[in-house]
Amino acid sequence: GPGYIDAVTRIKGASALSDNLRFPKDASGNYYDTDWVKEITRNAFVHNHDLSISGGSQGLTYRGSVNYLNQEGLIKNSGLNRTTARINLDQKAFDNRLNIQYNLAYTETLNKYTIGGAIERAVTFLPTLPVKNADGSYYEVLGNFSLFNPVAMIENYTNEQNKKLVQGGLILRYELFDGFTLGASGQIQRENGVTDYWTDPNIKAYQGANGRASRSYFEAQSKLMELTANYFKALSGESNMAFLVGYSYQQNDNDGFAAANTGFVTDFVTIDNLGLGSGTLINPS
Repeated sequence: GPGYIDAVTRIKGASALSDNLRFPKDASGNYYDTDWVKEITRNAFVHNHDLSISGGSQGLTYRGSVNYLNQEGLIKNSGLNRTTARINLDQKAFDNRLNIQYNLAYTETLNKYTIGGAIERAVTFLPTLPVKNADGSYYEVLGNFSLFNPVAMIENYTNEQNKKLVQGGLILRYELFDGFTLGASGQIQRENGVTDYWTDPNIKAYQGANGRASRSYFEAQSKLMELTANYFKALSGESNMAFLVGYSYQQNDNDGFAAANTGFVTDFVTIDNLGLGSGTLINPS
């Protein structure tokens, strides 16, 4: 603030400070001194918690775990929340000739993304400007199309993705006779996610399109199966003999959709009613 005012006075003269849009004063008649980078950033903390349990008997062992991660973003209103739960079972039978392993995992992730260029806007916005006007609205330099209030931008912007992932698998090994083992394994993975995007049409930075809202959904599924037959026999000395035959099958399916609109006259519905935007009427493509 003071350094910027001194530089402007030196270069353009004291008369430049009469521009009340760029050099407003507070109720006490003092110029503002705003650190915009500090206004939009924070000391980001990470919370990581684990809980696990294991046990079993001679023929069956198990292990389960739950993990929770909360990672705040350096930019306010951004971060990552993730919860993961896993369980694994290992079963043996028929004098350990049969081995069956089961695994199941579930992960839910919420990503909150920040708007690109937030730091750039904070660096270029004038330190002589307040965050808000006396009436609580965001302060903007009217008539200027390159200066935007960075606090208004990050507080009226949503870009969130909620993903869910389920994985399940089974591995079976059976030693039919000494050295000869049959194997079968299967794995299924299913993932889906919803992404919500919204900008407030009342904020100067987003008035070019009069706000934008979108929602997208994706779904991905993968199936994997493998069958094997393995024979191993130790021969005399350091020699041995091994044979392996197998079959593998994998299938991947992906699907999804997205809808978006612009030209909103109100910020009341955010992403809940994309049809209220007029962008599809003005530009159907």
